[in-house]
Amino acid sequence: MPDVFKSHTGGVLIVDDNPIDIDIQRRVMARTNRVGHIDTCTDSVAALARYKNYASQGEDAFGGPPPRLLLLDLNMPRINGLDFALALDQLDLDFEHHVVLLTSSKTIKIPSNPVSEVKQPDYPDCISAHLIKPMMRPMAERLVHQYF
Repeated sequence: MPDVFKSHTGGVLIVDDNPIDIDIQRRVMARTNRVGHIDTCTDSVAALARYKNYASQGEDAFGGPPPRLLLLDLNMPRINGLDFALALDQLDLDFEHHVVLLTSSKTIKIPSNPVSEVKQPDYPDCISAHLIKPMMRPMAERLVHQYF
């Protein structure tokens, strides 16, 4: 398995190509004291392969359980967040999972709707919410309260 995955302290997978954003998200989520395991991945292709493994085997290549919450960067190289989510919708995932799309832009449009902190009708089904970076503790607390 590529070293794009880094295990920290199962409940959250952070997929982001920016190590600083990953560190912020990991620290803020850990400070909620309600998330046990936080994995990170800097490559969306590797993360999607991991979800394909969950769909076929119920666990990742290391024998770990699937995450309940996926924090997914919108602007990823190779596969962007929306294409990742579309591919995720095609998988037969039989476990509870929530995808939160993260971006640093407050005014992106997908395809013609302004994005806010609520799910947009044009989003793939698996996306539960869209949040603006940087991740702050109140955001993390709200996510943990809602999904754990």
